[in-house]
Amino acid sequence: MSNSNGPARKLMDNLESRVQEGVVLSVSSSARMAEAMKTGKIGSFNAKSPYASCLIPLLNALGWRGDVRGLFESLPHFADSLDLTEFRNTLARLHYKTVRTPACISRIDDRLFPCLFAGLDDVPIIILSKEKEGIRIFDSTDRTEKILKNSEIHGIAYFISSEYSTQTNRKKQTKPQENWVGGLFMRFKSTIKQLFAMTFILNIFALLVPLFIMAIYDQVIPSKSGETLAYLAGGIIFAILCEILLRIIRSGFVAYLGARVENIVTSATFQKLLSLPPSMTESSPIGAQVSRLREFDTIKGLFSGTLVNIVLELPFVVIFLVVIAVLGGTLAFIPIAMMGVFALVAFIMLPSMKRNVAMSGRQKSERHSFLVESMSNLRTIKQTASEQSWLDRFRHLSADAAYSHFRTSQVSLLMQSLAQAIMMGAGVATVGFGVIKILNGDMTVGALIASMALVWRVLSPLQSLFLTLTRLEQTLNSVKQINLLMKIAAEDDPSPSSLSHREFSGHIVMDRVSFRYRPNSEPALLGVSFEVKPGEMLSIIGSNAAGKSTALKLLLAMNRPQAGQVILDGLDIRQINPITLRRAIAYVPQESHFFHGTIAQNLNLAQPMATRDDLVEACVKANVLEDIKALEYGFDTRIGDQSIQSLPSSFKQRLSLARAYLKKAPILLLDEPAKTLDYEGDVAFMDSLRAIKGTTTILMVSHRPSHIKMADKVLVLKDGMIANFGTPADIFPEL
Repeated sequence: MSNSNGPARKLMDNLESRVQEGVVLSVSSSARMAEAMKTGKIGSFNAKSPYASCLIPLLNALGWRGDVRGLFESLPHFADSLDLTEFRNTLARLHYKTVRTPACISRIDDRLFPCLFAGLDDVPIIILSKEKEGIRIFDSTDRTEKILKNSEIHGIAYFISSEYSTQTNRKKQTKPQENWVGGLFMRFKSTIKQLFAMTFILNIFALLVPLFIMAIYDQVIPSKSGETLAYLAGGIIFAILCEILLRIIRSGFVAYLGARVENIVTSATFQKLLSLPPSMTESSPIGAQVSRLREFDTIKGLFSGTLVNIVLELPFVVIFLVVIAVLGGTLAFIPIAMMGVFALVAFIMLPSMKRNVAMSGRQKSERHSFLVESMSNLRTIKQTASEQSWLDRFRHLSADAAYSHFRTSQVSLLMQSLAQAIMMGAGVATVGFGVIKILNGDMTVGALIASMALVWRVLSPLQSLFLTLTRLEQTLNSVKQINLLMKIAAEDDPSPSSLSHREFSGHIVMDRVSFRYRPNSEPALLGVSFEVKPGEMLSIIGSNAAGKSTALKLLLAMNRPQAGQVILDGLDIRQINPITLRRAIAYVPQESHFFHGTIAQNLNLAQPMATRDDLVEACVKANVLEDIKALEYGFDTRIGDQSIQSLPSSFKQRLSLARAYLKKAPILLLDEPAKTLDYEGDVAFMDSLRAIKGTTTILMVSHRPSHIKMADKVLVLKDGMIANFGTPADIFPEL
C-alpha cells in the first residue's frame, strides 16, 4: 500500500493551521513547497541523494514553520548530494536537534515519530506513524509513502526535537547568556572530565620513575640484587609504555577539543557580528574588526597547546607535594616557597606586562587597518601618485608596532630569566637541605634524588604558567570581549512582538520621523511624514545631504529613527523581524557592490532559490543579458575582486538592477539607479518600471525629469525636512 500524495496533503493542512495561528505565508511559497514535495526540487536544489530526498518530507512531518528561503539558506553549498552529516547540520540550522540511537523499528515508541532511520544498508527512510496495517514510512529510494509490514529491522534511528518545543527553551533562546564562554565549557564537560581523569593517571605514572630511582639507590645497589633490578626495570618499562600510550590518546582529545572550540568560536562570533545592527559595526574600520576577530582565536589556547596542559597539570601538584613530604619531610616547603616567589614576581611584573601587551595589540591593529585600507584603495593611491606619502605613514606605524613588540619581548625575556633563576634556586635549596638531612640520618640518598625529581615536577607547570602570563592575559581578555559581544542583543533575535514569515503589500507610511547619525550632528531627517499606497511610485528629490538616501535606509531598518514611526502595512517596522523586512524589499544603492564569485552567485544573493531561467529573465529586464553572454564564461564569469574595476560602470549598475528585479519583491527602493546608465540602459530601466508599476511599491531617488514624471507622487526634501509633496504636475512648475 502506498500514497505518494500524503506529504503534499499534510503540507496543506500545516499551512492552514499556520494561518489560523497568525503566521501568514504567501500562496507562491506554499505552492513551491507543495511542488517540492512531489519533485524533491526547490529552485536550483535537486534532491539527488537519498538523504536529500528525505529532507523536505521530514520537515513537513515535523510541522516545520519556516519559509522556503529559510530552508534554502540552511542547505550546504553542494546540497543536491546531501549526506548524513550535512543532513543533521541542516536540521540544526533549522533549530532541530538530532539524537543518534541504535534501534529496531518495531521497538521505537510512536511518540518519537517522525524520525529518520538508516538500516544496515545505510538507505534512509522516514518513520512517520504506526498504522493498523504496519508502520507508515517515507521511502527515499522512490520518494513515496509506504506501509512497512516487516518492522523487525535493525539500524540507527535519529530522533528529532525542536529547540523551540517548549516555553522554557524559547526563553533560553531569547535570554542573552551572561557567560558564553562558560557555556562553551559546559558543552565539552564530558571531554574535559575525561582529560582530567587521564591526567590523574599520567601523574600517578609520573610518580613511578622517581620511586624507581629511589629503589635502585636504596634497595638494588646496596643489596646488589640483579633479580630485583629486573623486576623493577620490567615494571617501569611497562609503566612508561602505558604513559606514552595514554599521552597519545590525551593529545588526540586535546587536538579535537581545540579544533572544535576554534570552529565554534569563530563561527559564533562571525554570526554574531553579522546579526548586529548595522549602526554598531559601520563606525569601526574594517581592519580593526578583522583584527578583533583574529584576537578571538586566542581563546582556543584555553583548550589546546601549553595553556591546556598547565590547566590539566596544576591541580595534581598536590600529589607530588604530599610524596615529597613523605620522603623528605620539610623539603616540601621548598617548592611551596618557590610558588610564593613565582607569585610575587608575577604580581610585580603583571602591570607592566599588561600595558605592553595592550599597547602592542593596539599598534598591530592600527597597522593592520592601514594595510587593509591601502589594499582597498591601491588604485587611488597610484592615480594620485601618493605612494611615498603612504609609505611614510606605514613606516611610522610599523616602527611603533615594532617598538611595542620590543618592549613586550623585553619583559617576556626578563621573565624567562627570572623563572630559570627560581628553578635553579629550588634545585640548589633541595640539594643543600637534603644533604643535611642525609648527614643527620633523616633521609636516604635515593629519597633525595627522588625528591629532586619531584620538585622539578611540581615547579615545571608553574614555570610554564609564569612564562605564558602574556598569552594568558590575551586569552582572558578575549574571553571577556567574547562574553560582552555575545550579550549584545542581535537585531534578528526572536521576540514575542517580532513578526516573521509575513507577506507585505507595500503600504508605507512615515509619521513625523526624525533621525540623526550622531548625537552632536545635524538631523538627517526632521519631522518627515508621507504615505505611499501599495503599487504607487514615489520619486524623492532634493539637494545633496537632504536626507534622500537616509529615508530609504530607514525603510530597510538599516538605521532606527530617534523619533516618529516607519509603518509598513499598518505595522511599525520595529515589530517586524529585520531579516523578514529586508527579504520583502529590493534595494539598489548608489554604488554597486559585488562579492568575489561568479555573476550568477552575485545575482543569487538576492534570491537563492532562483533558477538559471530566472537569472536570464532578470538580466533581460535590466538590458544586461547580451553583455553577460559576450563574456568568455557568461554567468560563470568571476567578478568582485580587483577585476571589477575593469568593468564599465553601466554594466555594474545594470547588474545591480538585475539583482533587484530577480528578487520580485513587493517593495523596490532605488537610490540614483540611472546615474551611470547609458541611453539604452535608461530606456530599458524605464520600461521595467512601467511593467511593475501598479503591482510593486516603488521609492526612487532620482533627479531625471523623465523618471520624476513616471511617479505618482513626488517628495521634495531640503535639509532633512519636507519642502514639498504632491503629484509631478503640482511639483514641476515649482522646481
